[in-house]
Amino acid sequence: MSEDARQRRPLVTTLRAVTGVAVLALAGGAVAGAALLPSRTPLESVPLAVDVPPTEVALVCPAPVLSGSASGTDVELGGASQVSSALVGGVLARTDGLGSATLGPLAPVGAEAGGAQDVTAGSDAAVATVADPAAPLVLRGAPTGVAAFAAGGLAQRSTTGDLRGLGALACPTGVTTAWFAAGSTTVGSSTVLTLANPGSTPATAAVRVWSETGEVPIERGEVVVAPGETIEQAIEALAPDVSRLGVLVTSRGGVVAASLRTADLDGLSAAGLDLTGATGGPATEAIVPGIVLGSSTVDDADPSLVRILNPGTEPAEVELELVGAESATYLGGEQTFIVDPGVVADVSLAGAPAGTYALRATSTVPVVVGASVVRVGGADPADPSTMLVDRAWLTSVPLATGSAMAVPGLGSLADRAVLVLAAPQEEDAAVTVTALGADGGVLAETEVTVPAGRSSALDVVGINPATALVRLESEQGVSGSVVLSYTDELGELITVVPAAEDPQVERTVHVAITSG
Repeated sequence: MSEDARQRRPLVTTLRAVTGVAVLALAGGAVAGAALLPSRTPLESVPLAVDVPPTEVALVCPAPVLSGSASGTDVELGGASQVSSALVGGVLARTDGLGSATLGPLAPVGAEAGGAQDVTAGSDAAVATVADPAAPLVLRGAPTGVAAFAAGGLAQRSTTGDLRGLGALACPTGVTTAWFAAGSTTVGSSTVLTLANPGSTPATAAVRVWSETGEVPIERGEVVVAPGETIEQAIEALAPDVSRLGVLVTSRGGVVAASLRTADLDGLSAAGLDLTGATGGPATEAIVPGIVLGSSTVDDADPSLVRILNPGTEPAEVELELVGAESATYLGGEQTFIVDPGVVADVSLAGAPAGTYALRATSTVPVVVGASVVRVGGADPADPSTMLVDRAWLTSVPLATGSAMAVPGLGSLADRAVLVLAAPQEEDAAVTVTALGADGGVLAETEVTVPAGRSSALDVVGINPATALVRLESEQGVSGSVVLSYTDELGELITVVPAAEDPQVERTVHVAITSG
């Protein structure tokens, strides 16, 4: 190798960060540089320590749909519905203690408190609950020696009118990228994007939309969200008549907490309402826990389904597997599903065996995956020829060694909660499940082993009916969601809240240094 080439050769090293201290070892650079320096001035291989301060957490719970309010731009939606809602959020204790926690109206970081209240700390968490919140609220948790760890959830329910349904989501934190594989903008359907800025700088958010035929050109696809501001954008105003919807939100200058609210009508009868946060970004593997299927036939007109967005430039060959406690079933048998570039595809779950599952998706190129679970109830009292429907939109949830989820509205809006856990393919997952109450104390703790490549379901009410938060710990990693449901004389309502990963994780990045 020539001397000139040797001088321009990249020096590659690793930056390993644990949200507290990051160490950049430049040993490779020291060795390469020593060959070019006089021998009397040796360059020592001393790691460079870079302090990364632990971070605050800020979870934004959007305002629920108010009774009688319209959803999006469809004036038919929102009438004659009485909506109840419940919020629960908590900051979990670390081994070195519990930092301060507040809950209050959304406001810029550093602004006056403006009604924010300290959340009383219990022995294991600081937990706050709010019935029928009328505005967006933000839960903030201060770090201790490590990053703060929090989970929050908002649930809403209406048993009458156009907005009949049960909807819930995990309150999102501020991010610069959020993907969604949910919703529709066809006639009678509304999908509303909510963007909130919990940070201290303005965020310029851009929205891209994909459909069953490709990416949809959007005019005025950017909006500035000021610190402490919440903006709602009806997707049907940007991209009307889309039956299979995929959305990407990106932000620069600041972060946004993004979520969707979906509502559907069949004529004048309720056909589903839900709230959903972002799903996982493009990946070749994804797990969607919490798919609870009833009996169905391949002829069902409105089936549960898997939604796949291929945002890339190459076709995706996707295998879909319903993973249960005892076995796994490949959708379509041995076939793979081809999703063309830039297209959103739906794969029906009609005819799949009834049961509780996690969905495992494997693709040849990165894709975005979500799912929808549908419940068909009884006849609409206002139109006996039409059956009432509710639907839940599910997100993919990464395998995590530590995670937590809120269980909003259990006992008031939902009468059942089922925790669905999925293990990695390679090994069994030993999981510690801890139920925490509204006082921040531990109600119960149980150990469960999820077989490799399988899923397990636990009745949360059976663990403790007063559960407000669930914490999961597993050395092998586990993906989890809690399925909330409510049943009345008109049928079952259903929604799903995914687990949020503990932000205190080790991350590794590669840094290439070139000279010349």
